[in-house]
Amino acid sequence: MTLKRREVSMSDELPLLFWRDSPSDRKYQLSGNLIDESSHREWFRKRITIKDANPFWAYEQNDMTIGFFRAEINKVSPKEFQVSILVSPNYRGKGLGYEILADAIESMRHLFPKHALLATIHRENIPSLTMFLRAGFLLQSTVINDFLQFRLTL
Repeated sequence: MTLKRREVSMSDELPLLFWRDSPSDRKYQLSGNLIDESSHREWFRKRITIKDANPFWAYEQNDMTIGFFRAEINKVSPKEFQVSILVSPNYRGKGLGYEILADAIESMRHLFPKHALLATIHRENIPSLTMFLRAGFLLQSTVINDFLQFRLTL
């Protein structure tokens, strides 16, 4: 399947919120709380202004947005990015998360050589654990409670 990567735009604000707030996603998040629309809008509008230094990409298939990749520079260690992937509930279980991750890793290698990517994953989120391990991430530590920290050096 061919995926198309593009910069996130304002039209992505609500799909991102709705997918993120789905019960199946919240159970694997560090903060499993619902986010209200106004708080999300404020965060989203600030976040897209820094996407050059902190990549934020949407992925499309057949002109439909099916997922997002986001990288946040680590303020303590500026050679590291905390990354997250979100796939539309309608497109899960099809291997698209791995395709998004593989493309994002390759792009990050070109944009930020000699940096590292960190992923914090709930130990019961088997699809994400499998995907990040398959992409070459290595287990670093347990972060908080049931969350594991993985790392990939670019």
